[in-house]
Amino acid sequence: PKTLAVEGVHPLDAAKLTGFISVQGDAGVAVKTEAFDGLSEIPAVALPGGGQPSTSTALAYKFIATTTQTTAPWKLTVTTETVEAWVRAETVQTFTVGEALVSGRALVRFDIANAPVKELRLNIPAAFKNVEISGINIRRRDQQGDSWRVELQNKVRGFYALTVTWEQPRLTKTNSVTLTGVSAEVVERETGLLTVVAKSPLQVTESRALELKRVDAREFPDWAGKADDATVLAYRYARPGYALAVEARRFDEAQVLQALLDSVRFTTVVADDGQVMTEMALAVRNNGRQFLEVELPADAQVWSAFIAGQPVRPSRRDGKLLLPLQDAGAGDEPVAVELTYVGRNAFPRARGAVDFVSPKFDVPLKNARWELYLPPGYDYAEFAGTMAREVASLPTVLNFGSLEYSQMEKESRAVAKAEAVKDVSYAESNLRSGNYQQAVWGYNRARTKQAAGGDRNGDTGVVELEKSLRNAQASNLINAQQDFYFRNSGGEVAQGQQVLLSTPVDNAAAEAQWTKLAAAQEIAAVKVQPLHINLPLRGL
Repeated sequence: PKTLAVEGVHPLDAAKLTGFISVQGDAGVAVKTEAFDGLSEIPAVALPGGGQPSTSTALAYKFIATTTQTTAPWKLTVTTETVEAWVRAETVQTFTVGEALVSGRALVRFDIANAPVKELRLNIPAAFKNVEISGINIRRRDQQGDSWRVELQNKVRGFYALTVTWEQPRLTKTNSVTLTGVSAEVVERETGLLTVVAKSPLQVTESRALELKRVDAREFPDWAGKADDATVLAYRYARPGYALAVEARRFDEAQVLQALLDSVRFTTVVADDGQVMTEMALAVRNNGRQFLEVELPADAQVWSAFIAGQPVRPSRRDGKLLLPLQDAGAGDEPVAVELTYVGRNAFPRARGAVDFVSPKFDVPLKNARWELYLPPGYDYAEFAGTMAREVASLPTVLNFGSLEYSQMEKESRAVAKAEAVKDVSYAESNLRSGNYQQAVWGYNRARTKQAAGGDRNGDTGVVELEKSLRNAQASNLINAQQDFYFRNSGGEVAQGQQVLLSTPVDNAAAEAQWTKLAAAQEIAAVKVQPLHINLPLRGL
């Protein structure tokens, strides 16, 4: 009603009565005083505790009755008025420009004051395809041309957000792209921020901007999250009606270096009868390469191959060796590749020329070093080729006996032990971050190098790593079992099952299961166990 008479509770048989009255309108209703009798109007903040109104527009009154009365000693009449909602909108829009498609995402936040609303309106260009509008408690969405009406389940007040996603094909054959976004309708004011994201391999630059101000992409409001890392342009606008045109051009394609040989070291021992054995050690920096292709000299036979300390069986393609590189390194460090091969070379009995050819690789290399150990009893001269010769400071005849072998074996074991410690550290780091697959690979490499290094006392930490890995895998197995029970029981797990799955006995059983599974996989897998070779460095 336009006019409302306010009545209240009156206590009887009171010799003296002090009372307070407060009147406030619900959301969307304003209340004003029309007439009152026997009351004194007071500020709403003067009401005693417990009677404080929830709005600052509330009316407050006070009265005092000094005699006993059967009816209330006051009268109050107020007028009511419907208040229109005041809506302000703030938008954050992201345009992702691709070669054949422009996709967009708009986050529209409404600030609704004075009165709640149940219906919101958006202006979405009809050229947009696959439009999706999402929000909380949406009842229906209706489209009429560019205008969309979003009806909610209940009236809302305060902040409310809608998310709009769309796609727009690039039908023109030119590089120019005109960007138009989503705007709010029936609002008092609208401001916003828009960003442009360039998808590879496009370069997007501004060609025309109207009613827009360039800003930093880091000025995203907190409620909108973080801007895309590929953002190239960002603008702010104070009102709808902006215009933005950009130029999208393809970057020139560039060759990417997939792999690089940091260092190449050959050690070749030549026997009196022409037999040649070569040990090749490579440090490979890999950037997504699956195989390293190696072309050995003619009639060469491979004795052993190791990738990051792990024995591998090289495959062949068109007469060339393929050494697997994927998932072989620890972090960003170079991958160690070791290959030992043998062959024959024509070696003169009295005098003549001797030629040596190194393997060929399908990736560039930074530096190479080749050490040749030749038979004694000859005078070598007239060196030539594509490598610069370095004269040994003190060439001597080496008799390769048990003492020399023991010294070389000791150095090899020290190197293997140091690499095992490095792999253990790499595996532990991945285990802490939850990357179990990388942790298992690091563990396998460390275990192989531990055996090569003769570490029987566990100084490298492989034993402790195995315990941690077994415990983590057991926890994963228990979680999988719990998830299985939960999904197959309609979302409810029996109390007995919950208690059973949380006991230490189940953890031990899960560790035993994982150990048996790992052992079965080792038995089923074809194991390649080549020998590490210490070359007998006999000769000059």
